[in-house]
Amino acid sequence: MFQDRGLYAVHGFSASDGWMHRFKQRFGLRVKAVTGEKASVNVEAYLNFKKVLQKKIQEMQLSLSQVFNADESALFIKLLATRSVVTCDETVASGRKQNKTRYTFMPCSNIDGSLKLPLYFICTAAKPRGINIEELPVSYNHSKKAWMTRLLFRQWFHEEFVPAVRKFSAERGLEPKALLVLDNCTSHYDVDESLQSDDGLIQVIYFPPNVTAECQPMDQAVINAIKRKYKRKLMLALILENEHLSFEERLKKINHQQCISWLATSWEEISDKTIRNSWKKLIDGLPEDAVNVDSKAADDDFKALVSRIDSLAGTKTSEQDIDL
Repeated sequence: MFQDRGLYAVHGFSASDGWMHRFKQRFGLRVKAVTGEKASVNVEAYLNFKKVLQKKIQEMQLSLSQVFNADESALFIKLLATRSVVTCDETVASGRKQNKTRYTFMPCSNIDGSLKLPLYFICTAAKPRGINIEELPVSYNHSKKAWMTRLLFRQWFHEEFVPAVRKFSAERGLEPKALLVLDNCTSHYDVDESLQSDDGLIQVIYFPPNVTAECQPMDQAVINAIKRKYKRKLMLALILENEHLSFEERLKKINHQQCISWLATSWEEISDKTIRNSWKKLIDGLPEDAVNVDSKAADDDFKALVSRIDSLAGTKTSEQDIDL
C-alpha cells in the first residue's frame, strides 16, 4: 500500500479533499479548536459538590447575598489577530511584532450581584510610570510575572474581602458572615493553613479537582463578558481616535491607565442578571431571568468592530483571538 503511494506521487497524483468536505456537510460536522477543560470534568464530583455546598450554606444559615465566588484570568491588553489574508502567490503573511503585555484581573461577587468588589488587578510594576495607584478604579497589586500568588491572594482576602463583607453586612443589617467559593489552585489553597476571617464567620470552600470548568460562576460567561466589553472599548479607541495616524501609531498611543480604566468600567457594566445566571449550575432554584433580547445585537456590533479593526490592521481575527 505504501509502495503504491510512492508510485502515485511519482506520476503527480494528488488526492482531492472533496469527499471529506461532502462527508462533513452530510453529517453536520465541522472542525473547531480544542478549548477549555470541559472534556475533563468529573461529573460525579460536580454533583456531589453541589450537595456539599448546599449543606454548608444551610449550616451557616446564609442568604444568597452572603455566598461569593472569585476567579482570576489573564488579559492580553493589546494583542491583535495573528492571522491575515494573503493572495495565492504569497507564502507568508507579513506581520507586525505582537504586543503580548499580559495582566491578571480577578472579579468577585455574591450570587445576586448586590456586592461586586472592586476588580483586583495585578501588574508587574510596583509603581507604574505616570500612574497614581491611589486614583485607579481597581484594587492594584503587583508580582514579578503579573500572576496571582498565594501571598497576594491572602492579602486580598484579609485586607479587602473580609472588610468589604463586614461593611456590606452592617449596611444590610446582616450578621457579618459569608462563604467564598474558590477553585483549588495553588495560589488559593494551602494544605497547612485554612483561609478564614479572624472570628471564623467568613469562610472558604474549595471546588474538587476537575469541576471548575463546568460550574465555577465567574467562568460561566462573566469573565468572558468582561473581556468582550473591554475589547470593544479598545477597538472603539483605535477606530475613532488619532485617525490621522497609522494603525501601529494608534496602538502605541493606548496607555496602561486607559486599559485599566476600560477594564474596571467593563466589570461595572456586568449586570446582576449575568452574575445570577452564572450561578445556576451550582445553586438550584434561582429565579429565572428574562432572555436578553439585546444580546444578539450586541454580538453583531462587536463583530462589526472586529471587522473594522481587521480592515485597518490588515488582519483576520478568529474566535480564539477574540477570547485572549
